[in-house]
Amino acid sequence: LFDEFVADGHTRTYEPLWWRSWRYLEVQIETGKTPLTVTSLGARSTLFPLKPLATFQSSDPQLQELWDMAFRTLRISAWETYMDSPYWEQLQYIGDTRITALLSYAIANEDRLARQALLAFDQSRTSDGLTMSRYPTRDQQYIPPYSLFWIGMVHDFWMYRGDGDFVRTLLPGTRTVLDWFLARVRPDGLPAHLPWWAHIDPAAGGARQTDEGGSAAAAGQLLAALREAAQLESALGDAHRASVYKTAAARTVKALQGLWDPERGLLKDNPDTNAFSHDVNILALDQDVLTGERRKRLQSEVAKLGQQAPGRKTEAGEITPASIYFRYYLHRALNHVGMGDAFLTLLDPWRQMLSLGLSTFPEFSDPTRSDSHAWTAHPALDLLNIAAGITPAAPGFAKVRVSPNPGALMNLSAAMPHPAGRISVALQKTTTGWTAAVGLPPKIPGEFLWAGRTWPLRAGATTNLRLPDRR
Repeated sequence: LFDEFVADGHTRTYEPLWWRSWRYLEVQIETGKTPLTVTSLGARSTLFPLKPLATFQSSDPQLQELWDMAFRTLRISAWETYMDSPYWEQLQYIGDTRITALLSYAIANEDRLARQALLAFDQSRTSDGLTMSRYPTRDQQYIPPYSLFWIGMVHDFWMYRGDGDFVRTLLPGTRTVLDWFLARVRPDGLPAHLPWWAHIDPAAGGARQTDEGGSAAAAGQLLAALREAAQLESALGDAHRASVYKTAAARTVKALQGLWDPERGLLKDNPDTNAFSHDVNILALDQDVLTGERRKRLQSEVAKLGQQAPGRKTEAGEITPASIYFRYYLHRALNHVGMGDAFLTLLDPWRQMLSLGLSTFPEFSDPTRSDSHAWTAHPALDLLNIAAGITPAAPGFAKVRVSPNPGALMNLSAAMPHPAGRISVALQKTTTGWTAAVGLPPKIPGEFLWAGRTWPLRAGATTNLRLPDRR
C-alpha cells in the first residue's frame, strides 16, 4: 500500500485518509521545477485502549518475551472493532475474533469490543440464519463453520463475563445457526455438503467433504457448538431446545465414532476417503468422541503431530500438522485429556518467530503474508489458562478453577484480572514437590486441581498448598 501526494507550492500537511500499519516507511520525493522542503516527518499511533492487567513470569525468560509479543499483537489488532490484521485485510473475522476476545477478557478485563463483535456478527445473519464470516464488511463472505465458532464466542462471553440478559439477546441468533446446520444433517449423522467457503484450518485446506458432504471436521465443530448451545439454553433459554441439542450431539458423536481407523489410530476426514487431518482429530479429542484405549491412541497421535512444524508436510501422503492458529484448539484438547504439560513443549513455532526478529506474531509460519495476525497471539492465553491453569469453573467466572501445568519450569507466577478483582497463582518447585499460593477475589470461591486431587480455595484470601511431585 502507498499514498501519493502532489505538492502545489504552498505549505501543506499531508496525511493519508486511512491509517496505515508498517514496519519500514519509505519516502520517495520527485521535485519539479521548484525545490521542495520537508520540514518534518512523523507518525501517530491509534489503538483501542487495552491495558495489560495480567502478568506472567517464570524460570524461562523467553516466555516473558512471547507474552509481550502476544500483547502487542492483540493491541495492534483492536480499534473501533477487532481486526484480523492491521495491514493485510483489516476485517473482523469470527475465527480471529474469538481468540482476541478471550485475550481481552483474560489480559485486560475488557469486553467492550467483544460485545460489539458479538452483536455485529448477530446482525450479519442473513435470511437463512447463518452469520457472515466477517462483519462489518462491504463484500459479503460466508464460512458456515465460522457461524459455529460464533456460538462458541457467545459461550466464552457467558463463562468469562456473565451478563445473562445480554447473552439472552443473542440466543435467537444461535438458534437460527443451529437450525441451518441441523436441517442439513445426513441420515448417518454427518453434515451434508456445506456451501460457500467451508474453511476450518488453513493448514488442512477446507472441510474435506464430498459432493454429498460428510465432513468430519465440520461435524466436530457442530458437536462443540451443540454442547455449548445446550448449556446456554439450559441456563438462560429453552429447556426443550437444550434437549434437542443434546440428542443431536449424541448422534454426531456416534457418526464420528464410525470414522475411526484402528490401523492409523485416527478418525478419517469423511466416510469416502482414507485421508486423515490433524484438525479433525483435535476436535474429536477435545469433544470426547472416543473413550478407553481408542482415546489413548488418539491423544498420542494428536500430540505427535503437534510436535511437527505447523502447516508443513514433510513428504507426500503425510498428515499436515495444524496451523499456528488452530493450535489454540490443539493446546486445549491436550489439556482437556490431562496432557497440559505438553503445551510448553509446543511453543517452538513462536520461539522461532522471536529468532526472526518479529515483534508481533504473523498469520502463518514463515513464509507469511501478514507480519501481525490476531489469531496467532493465543500463547498468552495458553500461559494463563494452561501453564498457570486459571479458568472459569462457572458462568460469569462465579467460581475459579486452577489446574496448573508447569511442565519443566522450576517456578511460575501469574495474575489474571477478574470482574470482581484479581486472581494470582504462584508455583515453586522444591526438593520434595511443589508449593502453591493462590489468591482469589472477594466472594469468588475456587478449586485447585493437581495430581488427581482437588483442594478448595478460599474466596477473598490466599490459599497456600504443599503439593506432591506429579512425575
